[in-house]
Amino acid sequence: MVKIDKSSSYREILREKTALVHLLHSVALSANEAATVEEFMQTCVDGICEYTGWPVGHIYVLSPGKPETLIPTKIWHLDDPRRFALFRKITEQSEFSGGVGLPGRVLVDGKPAWITDVTKDPNFPRAATAKDIGIKAGLAFPVLTGTKVVAVWEFFSNDAKEPDDALLMALNDIGSQLGRAIERKQAERELTDSKMRNDAILKSALDGIITINEGGNVLEFNPSAEKTFGYRSDEAKGKNIADLIIPPRFRDKHRQGLNQYLETGKSKILGRRVELTAMRSNGSEFPVEIAIAVIQPQQGQRFFTAFIRDITESKQVETTLRKAKEVAETASLAKTEFLANMSHELRTPLNSVIGFSDILMAETFGPLGRAEYVDYAKDINDSGKHLLALINDILDVSLIEADGLSLEESKLDIAMVVASCGRLIKERAERAGLEFEIDIKGPLPVLFADERRVKQVIINLLANAVKFTPRGGKVTLRVGTDEDGCPAVAVADTGIGIAPEDVKKAMSVFGQIDGSLARKYEGAGLGLPLSKKLTEMHGGKLEIVSKPGVGTTVTIRFPKERMMQYERSA
Repeated sequence: MVKIDKSSSYREILREKTALVHLLHSVALSANEAATVEEFMQTCVDGICEYTGWPVGHIYVLSPGKPETLIPTKIWHLDDPRRFALFRKITEQSEFSGGVGLPGRVLVDGKPAWITDVTKDPNFPRAATAKDIGIKAGLAFPVLTGTKVVAVWEFFSNDAKEPDDALLMALNDIGSQLGRAIERKQAERELTDSKMRNDAILKSALDGIITINEGGNVLEFNPSAEKTFGYRSDEAKGKNIADLIIPPRFRDKHRQGLNQYLETGKSKILGRRVELTAMRSNGSEFPVEIAIAVIQPQQGQRFFTAFIRDITESKQVETTLRKAKEVAETASLAKTEFLANMSHELRTPLNSVIGFSDILMAETFGPLGRAEYVDYAKDINDSGKHLLALINDILDVSLIEADGLSLEESKLDIAMVVASCGRLIKERAERAGLEFEIDIKGPLPVLFADERRVKQVIINLLANAVKFTPRGGKVTLRVGTDEDGCPAVAVADTGIGIAPEDVKKAMSVFGQIDGSLARKYEGAGLGLPLSKKLTEMHGGKLEIVSKPGVGTTVTIRFPKERMMQYERSA
């Protein structure tokens, strides 16, 4: 009788070992055959439940956002889904942190755990539900990648069972095996996803993308490359890149460059965008922009991926723009030369007109006979001077645009210059019925500048202020230093002002912001742009702040490089 018991025991042990071997083989087989990680895990849970005879199996995984927390999955084995429906519902609503519940205990310890009767365990939050549906024993084991727990698999029995050390040891080994298999599956999925993304990029990219090996043979030839060069992908693959897209006269140079890089690691074009000449399947040549990246695997040959863009249209546009620019520059130079020549030609007779009208006004050669003749002579003189000033401005603008105007620089007392300009304009302002004020705040630095041109700028700004300020208004001329200690001259008025959108136009040569204003306030629109250009020739800035109906403030600022020293100015 004893012999029979021993024989039965041996057969039972053999049966269990055979079943365990079958389970391990099933795990290994499913790792190779399953299409996804989820399918693989489902097969393994089913296999373990079949091996143990336990009716419930479930998987917890680490939360992506909370690495110390386990969250439930939808992967289950349930012998009787209706009976265990409530337990499933409660479980799928339960998360476990380290040490809490059966899964949390395994997460902290990193090894399998066994509870003989979960309904009596104080650290089993689902005990009440388990008791209601007749669950007793529970076991769980970790799935490890390296030493890190990435998942906890839990299983439950209808009966209270004492721990089975052999089973726990086997499940511990299975956990490590599962971890390696899951890692491999995830790597395979990432590789597949990466390949799909790369394929999508290759197919949708606007640039031609061509990959070659060290021998120069084509491995990848995307749709844009097909369109650009006129080859189908299957025609291009396996062919040498030089024979496909490089003009014959450049092929030897290409091969030399490739061989030099393979031997020395040095290249003139890798990692840069360069313009080259390429060739289509019909032999026609065209310009391309190309960037080449090297792919260096840990083992095996290097690969080279070229990103190629047909720049035929952009080159044509570039050529058209360059020609248009040359035509415009030629026309501008011709205009400038014409204006300069005409200005010189006009100034000679105008000086005569002004001179003779001065003689008539002074009655140098005797009385004119009638008093109104003197007034007529004055009108001729004023008009001549106005026209001469306009011609001088045109000449100055023309010289600046033709780089023909140079500065005659010297030490300059800016306070004296401002005072002098103020005296020149004061009488005109008073005749126009305006209040005029000069505000000089010292000490001021001595400037190194062209006195005549600085005066020209200030007088232009003052003349504009007087011209565009209605009777009863005010014009203020201020000079001081800005926050950087640099001299700044400002002309402020309470005139008609300029709309913000018109400031740019007012600063352009011959810019008239309103035809009605041009008729009401005489001028050619040269004062502001000429003042701006002369200020910039000194390295300074001209700034405008204006509001329609309120007035305008124009400020010229000189750079530090123009300052020489401080002197107290009155």
